[in-house]
Amino acid sequence: MSVNARGGISPQGGRGLTLALATMAVLMMVFYAVIFPFYEGRAIVLFLFVASGILLLCLAVLLHPSCFLIMVSSFLTLGFLFKAVANLCLGVGLIEPVGDFTGSAAQWDMALEFAAAGQFGGVASIILASFIPSSGRIITRDASDQRVLGNILFGALALLMIVATCIYALNYRYNILRIGYPLGIDIHPRVYAVLAFILTWGALLGGLALTQWLIELGRLRYASLILVATFLGFLSSLTMGSRVQFLLYILSSVCIVLWRWRNVHRWMEIVYALCIASALFVVSIAVVSIERNYAFQGNHSIVVRAPSPNTGPPPLVGGADAPEQSDRLALRLPTTSSPLPAGEAARASPTFKSQQPAAPLGDTESLATKFTVVTSKSRLSGLLQELRNLVLMRWIGLEGVLTAEGAERELGSDLLLRGLTEDPAAGKNGIYQKMAGDPYGKVEVFTFLTLPGVIGVASYSGSIPLIFGFVFGTMLAGHLLEWFACSLTRSVAVGAVSGVSLAYLTVQMGFPWTLFIYALELCLACAALGGFWFASRRLATLRI
Repeated sequence: MSVNARGGISPQGGRGLTLALATMAVLMMVFYAVIFPFYEGRAIVLFLFVASGILLLCLAVLLHPSCFLIMVSSFLTLGFLFKAVANLCLGVGLIEPVGDFTGSAAQWDMALEFAAAGQFGGVASIILASFIPSSGRIITRDASDQRVLGNILFGALALLMIVATCIYALNYRYNILRIGYPLGIDIHPRVYAVLAFILTWGALLGGLALTQWLIELGRLRYASLILVATFLGFLSSLTMGSRVQFLLYILSSVCIVLWRWRNVHRWMEIVYALCIASALFVVSIAVVSIERNYAFQGNHSIVVRAPSPNTGPPPLVGGADAPEQSDRLALRLPTTSSPLPAGEAARASPTFKSQQPAAPLGDTESLATKFTVVTSKSRLSGLLQELRNLVLMRWIGLEGVLTAEGAERELGSDLLLRGLTEDPAAGKNGIYQKMAGDPYGKVEVFTFLTLPGVIGVASYSGSIPLIFGFVFGTMLAGHLLEWFACSLTRSVAVGAVSGVSLAYLTVQMGFPWTLFIYALELCLACAALGGFWFASRRLATLRI
């Protein structure tokens, strides 16, 4: 939209606004018409649900106040509107437990009212955030003649890659942060917090920030952002046992490229880099799926050593997709019998099956042996179903409000307050785990959790205004944190990684405290990057 000299909207801007409004209206009608024949509740509730979902996504894209708001809106749309279409219209089963939700028309109405209130809260935050976009804190640095500065940044990038590779290797060896697996080494909680941050987002944050600075100095090209993200994402995915982490890393790098698209002159290099990323993603998702299916669905136990009493599991600071549920725990939900939960895995509880020293993961059986077992006739169909579910049904959203509505008698502001202050160490004994039916309470060694998501947590209140206000405040806070990160570093890379990571962890919310801890770590990391940039420029100026 453009404004003329008199402060009015120009004809071009007026036509663009008209087209945008018409597009949103058409999308609302299409989604409403598709779902309505299969929905037994009230028509007005369904319309509000559809309208809020379309507005959330479209306004985020049109106003683009921050990477965070675009990403969280996209993730919520996948988890609510598109998942509702898949479940209600196409009969695709939900893969998360929904507690006492029975599927009556009245319960569906209340659940969709919760979802609509949360989505409208997101819409309000997007409108307000558009007045203070995070992109306003980004500047282009014209320092192509500073060779010394470029050499310093190259050295820092090389060192970061080496250190990150070593930490990822340690992660694979000792399960520092591996989905579903208990910690395999005694480690101080503060050291653990730092390593976990590096494993999940820290290495990517530093790697892409350094790469972007080198691009602005004319020492690298934009395709290098995707290559760096591909290298770190491949290691992260394999060692964490996560199938979505790789995609999130690549998404962060692509966001930077799109943010700077006017400065990209060699688009074929971007295409080649994306092809490399795609090939490695196929490899990573195959390896991770085979290993997870072999471990979690084959009833294999892992021998681990219990950590010392003062090394209780610190809060999880990273996000990843969750391990599959064991075959012996397959649930019969009102809408599905699929054994694959979509949530995030948390750390195992301090009680383990064995007190023997930890065995290195992956050393007991070769990948070829695991491949043979997993691809047998009895297991292959389940593996293929899991991979299909990863496309849409693994996104957190709809199940959270369904579960909350099923526990309607327990809801209230007191429950919301308890949820906000709940200790992540509660794990399987957490509020939402009990609300969802404690599906993984009897699982030993591995730790699986089902997640409510940000709107699901807000639904603890059972109050439409509180749900609206909670989601509004949470999304606005995430936007302001990205704005703050950009202000500290003036780097588009830092903004993109901060936005994507915060959006994913917000949508994956289970224990709000863990998101707060990550936000603090992110602020500290951004402050360190800003200080490093300032110190590097000073050092280059001194010609030392």
